[in-house]
Amino acid sequence: GVTLPGAEVGLRYYLQPDMSRLFFDKVDPETGEVSSAASVWLQACTQTFFSLSLGQGAMITYSSYNPPSFPITKNVLTIALINSGTEFFAGLVVFSILGYLSEVRGVPIDQVVAAGPGLVFEVMPTALALMPAPVVMSFFFFLMLLMLGLTSAVSLVEAANSILRDMLAALRPDHLANRILLSKLWVLPLV
Repeated sequence: GVTLPGAEVGLRYYLQPDMSRLFFDKVDPETGEVSSAASVWLQACTQTFFSLSLGQGAMITYSSYNPPSFPITKNVLTIALINSGTEFFAGLVVFSILGYLSEVRGVPIDQVVAAGPGLVFEVMPTALALMPAPVVMSFFFFLMLLMLGLTSAVSLVEAANSILRDMLAALRPDHLANRILLSKLWVLPLV
């Protein structure tokens, strides 16, 4: 996406944000709608908690399987840095394409598409259509999205599964409830 015409506009918009939005409320001159600075901070915190699954307990569940002498600080920092690096790279991709779309459509970059999780379904199909073998690239991209969703769902179910398994530890290992929990086949209908 960075080689497309207009990509530099999108990258500039991404890498040089309006820092006043962090500290001052903004009033839309057309609608009079007030967008508070607190909402920017709230959205940033929400994104952090969501991307690391901090509130759902998946990270804590996975760390509970480690031995007590495991270097937990190093692993937490590694996961956080890799996650943040991946998100930063994804931002480069998306905003370079947004810059391209801004130039092609002749509108300001903040009016190209609506914000939110649906952004990937508006921006990425355009980028994929510009690649060689767009059908193959689109298939693999949306397969990747499906796999990301499924693995995220499995990790969240694993947190609940771990709690139930620990609560039912008093049961015999060959008890039906333990066999069902340990098989993890019950996860599939939930996904």
